[in-house]
Amino acid sequence: CRCADIDTRRWKESAMMMRTQLVSLVVCIGLCAAAGASAPEEIRAADFGVKADGKTDDGPAILRMVEAARARKGKPVRLVFPKKKVIYAATGKDRYLFALQHTKNLTIDGGGSTFLLDPLIRMVDLDHAKKPTLKNFNVDYVVTLFIEATIEAIDLNRTYLDVRVLAPGEAKHLGGPTKKDGEQWFGGFVGSTRIGKIHIENSTFHAPLRIAKAKAITLLNNRFHDAVSIG
Repeated sequence: CRCADIDTRRWKESAMMMRTQLVSLVVCIGLCAAAGASAPEEIRAADFGVKADGKTDDGPAILRMVEAARARKGKPVRLVFPKKKVIYAATGKDRYLFALQHTKNLTIDGGGSTFLLDPLIRMVDLDHAKKPTLKNFNVDYVVTLFIEATIEAIDLNRTYLDVRVLAPGEAKHLGGPTKKDGEQWFGGFVGSTRIGKIHIENSTFHAPLRIAKAKAITLLNNRFHDAVSIG
């Protein structure tokens, strides 16, 4: 009987050890699979020729980064920029530096750098984008996007304003550089419609931000030096 008790105890210990090893293996496989699924592919600015010297037009290089991200066809992608540099851009696609329409699972990590834009282009278009994330960057322009003027008359019936431009010669710039989309109001930063979800954090905006018809918006630790329109 004693031998039978010893054999039974050894069998139980072996079974328990095998069960523990099996559970550990399953947990390990699950964690590895989760890590592989959640880690986005990185597209680094330096690999596409971004100089980030504040002088070179990095717009064409950034456009190549965006096209490379589009080629992933919705797989999680992270555009990574150098830390705390000045990235000048005067070239965009359809007036946008980041033309992200109809993209999915795309993150822009500016690394704390400042995107210094020519007034002829805007920062980002997120029309029909799904789960975009924008973080860790500042946006500024080489020249001011606004003209100082005095409102002299308001016609509510015909919905217009009479304004007198304070600086001589600036009247020719009214309406924005491209004369499209009411550009004078939102200064060429964001024209975004029909977004599902958008997440923006740790960023600074020196131009107005416009987000229209988004279902869910997350804004964390941002600084806005001008108007924000959400609706």
